[in-house]
Amino acid sequence: MTREILDKTALRAQMKQTLAALTVEEKKYLSRKLVEKIEAWQEWRYAKNILLFMPLPSEPDIRQLMGYLADNQKSISLPRFDPNTQQYCAAKISHITSDLRYGQFKILEPSPECACVPINQLDMILVPGLGFDLQGRRLGRGKGFYDRLLSAATGLRCGVGFDEQILPNIPVEAHDVKLDWVLTPARLFGT
Repeated sequence: MTREILDKTALRAQMKQTLAALTVEEKKYLSRKLVEKIEAWQEWRYAKNILLFMPLPSEPDIRQLMGYLADNQKSISLPRFDPNTQQYCAAKISHITSDLRYGQFKILEPSPECACVPINQLDMILVPGLGFDLQGRRLGRGKGFYDRLLSAATGLRCGVGFDEQILPNIPVEAHDVKLDWVLTPARLFGT
């Protein structure tokens, strides 16, 4: 194993502990603050075609942003995993409840009936992660799924997390895709 992979493995373990230390109430409060910050962000207001994510229990809960479907202000997509290709696509949803099913990783994702949107047609992609740094590097969960998805993106790629997830430096590998922005409840910075 290379040093970068070993460093990332240690960082992942550290960040999982950091996130586990946040209480459910803290995560709810910080998630609300984060959603408010996203909704006030000029780039969000202008974006029409957006890829969100269904949060894991340790991630910021941004599901409130799916409410923009109700008045057709924005076209919302979510990642859907294709076990045949071992990749995610951005699948457009129309209804928050009826369009979602549990996927291979026990995460809600769009049903097979939801059409995939070419990733280069998205204006904005909100990206989860275990950690982020000020240079736009992201510490993912180690499978490279989001990096493969983001590699063809032409819209804004914005990391979304808690302030506790900001790290001084994240080691990079050749396949890692840099983010354009990182947003937390207290910070928004372009990279």
